[in-house]
Amino acid sequence: MPTKFNSNSLKEARRSRKLSIADVSHFTRISEGSIRKFEEDEKLPSVIQVEKLAALYNSSLFTFFSEGRFEAPDSLTDFRKANLGSANVSPKGLMKIWSAENSGTFLADLLSALGRNRPKTKSFARITNLKKPDSSELRTAFDDWSASHTQTLKIQGSDEERFIKLFRYFLEIHGCRTIFNSAPLEDFLGFFTDNQRRVETIFVNREIGNLKRKVFTFAHEAAHMIYDLEGISDPFVATNTIEKKCNRFAGDFLAPEVEILRLIDKLPRATLVDPIRLISAVSKATLLSRQAAALRLKDLDVISASQTRNFFAHLSTLRRIVEIEAPKVQRAPMGRNAVIGKKLNEIGIFAAKTASAALKYKLVDEVEIQRGLGISLAIQKDVLELGERKFDLSAD
Repeated sequence: MPTKFNSNSLKEARRSRKLSIADVSHFTRISEGSIRKFEEDEKLPSVIQVEKLAALYNSSLFTFFSEGRFEAPDSLTDFRKANLGSANVSPKGLMKIWSAENSGTFLADLLSALGRNRPKTKSFARITNLKKPDSSELRTAFDDWSASHTQTLKIQGSDEERFIKLFRYFLEIHGCRTIFNSAPLEDFLGFFTDNQRRVETIFVNREIGNLKRKVFTFAHEAAHMIYDLEGISDPFVATNTIEKKCNRFAGDFLAPEVEILRLIDKLPRATLVDPIRLISAVSKATLLSRQAAALRLKDLDVISASQTRNFFAHLSTLRRIVEIEAPKVQRAPMGRNAVIGKKLNEIGIFAAKTASAALKYKLVDEVEIQRGLGISLAIQKDVLELGERKFDLSAD
């Protein structure tokens, strides 16, 4: 490594990421004073400190030991905006995006090294005879697969919980990685990235409290995957044609038109003439959250755009009241099995299967897996074995 440290490049990296020195200090645990001295070329950082800074800026370690200017990698598109542009999210949100992309690169390298020994995945073309299935074709393929795998996989929980688990496994055996992890809700509910067409990745924000909102976000990001549209989303802030298109796909996938119309035919007139009651009834009977039900009914011309806006305003008022009155929940410490399940939930079974195969053929070691996927050595063996077993059962 060159010994000349480029302090200007470090300063440019921070400014290009729109981070304050306090932000950098918080996420790297390097003092603000030291960061200032690094940037003013008054002090040299250690290699460990440069590694932390490079991780935060999503940059190579060598970037800060070269004479060139810092060039920020392209940011994901922000689909929450009416006029599409690069995402401008918090440092926490950025690090989740970069972590997903970097682990995607790691997995792509493993898959390339595995060659013929890579995990066997199916393809949408084999199931639907189409490269990009529409919502009804995808739902038919998913229903056929889940009918023969629900019992084998021993999926339990509410309808929403079972759907999320099954749909994750279904997408993962088709080569699309899914990540469920925490991120600031104000940044995004989910995102899709194909990491320069190497490993397709759907991220769903674990902090979404309502399970039906989480289901709809997941289906929305699946639409982004099928349409090959990288970016961050909040499906309930659909201000452009792309988000509306993905919402229509998600709504039709989760609640097909024939199902909705059959349900409406059975509702009493008092419910049909009251948009709020109608939306709530549809939500209760389907996988759609109330917001998603409102969007679906609007797409089907059952309710008007103004009625939809009024309902969203009504729901926003209710949510503020609930948030004010909601008691603080104390979370109990997790046992080992829960920690293993949480980590597998974060990385997905496709990543676990790939890493397990790479270890089997001695292409990497446990420390490299820890760095690439963030699985601590203490639980790594159990996480990979559990993920591999679930992948094999799903792909069978």
